[in-house]
Order: sequence, then structure tokens, then C-alpha cells
Amino acid sequence: MNNVGGESSVSFADLDNDGDLDMISGHFSGNYYYFQNIGTATAPNFATGVINSLGLTSTPTNGNNNTFVDLDNDGDFDIMSGVGLGDYYYYKNIGTVSNPNPVGNTLTIQLEKNAKNIQVSIMSIEGKLIYTKKSINSSAIIIDLANWSNGIYIVKLNSIHENKTIKL
Repeated sequence: MNNVGGESSVSFADLDNDGDLDMISGHFSGNYYYFQNIGTATAPNFATGVINSLGLTSTPTNGNNNTFVDLDNDGDFDIMSGVGLGDYYYYKNIGTVSNPNPVGNTLTIQLEKNAKNIQVSIMSIEGKLIYTKKSINSSAIIIDLANWSNGIYIVKLNSIHENKTIKL
């Protein structure tokens, strides 16, 4: 598991409905990091953290203290986050219990400040390429999902320095 830096807080919930606990870390910078548990409930193994995924957006600095709670009583986890300046942020999970997905109609992939030449590819769970884009010197990639079918998608981020794969 990668180090997200000092002054971070963590919360655990089974976000991908696979029987083990995944982790969200809120950081002093205002970013959220999602760590999918690719191990088991008894032998956890967390994937590399993905910054501001799952439809989460960066909040003003001074910390993110997040917790999972079903605020709208629909059976899935929403996220409530408080920041150091006294503000609160609510992230409604618009997915379902069996397919949690707070992305909604827009997916924003927040890239690190020094990220360059990032190739984004999105495939269906069957491996069919649905979307591809190369980002040059951009801090975020925004993808309109309004006309996409419900389901599970695989997002691959490739650069000359690093490759990441996440499941939506």
C-alpha cells in the first residue's frame, strides 16, 4: 500500500461487494485515496491507492475525515466527510448494493500535478474497449457516462512511469 502522506484519516467498507473491506483515506491536501482490497477478509491486500476515484472530488485543504454511512437508507454506503475548517461534504452512492458506483453520469479522473502523457482506456468486464484517450499535460480527464450501459468497467491508466488498473 502506498503512503499518501501525513495527516490522513481512514475508513473501511465493502465498496465492491466482494466480502472484504476496502479503504478510503482522506488526506490533509483535500484528496481522497481509494484502496481496493484485492485480498480476502481474513488476509487483506490493498491495491495501490487511486486518487479521487469513485466520483469523489477534492475538498478544500485542512483535512478530510470521512466515514461510511447509509444516510439515504437505500442499503448502500454513502460517504460523509468533515474538513478542518468545519465544512461537511456528502457523497451519495448512486449505485446499488450489488453494484456500488458513486460515479453517476460523469467520471472525473484526477491526475497528479506532474502527470504527463497519460493513456486512459476503459473496457467492459468482457474486455471490449469502450473508451480511450491520451491526456497531455492535463490535471483531470472528464468522461460523460450518461449513455453508457449499467455494468462493471475496467479503467487502465498508463504512462511511461506507472500503470494502474481499477474496477468501476
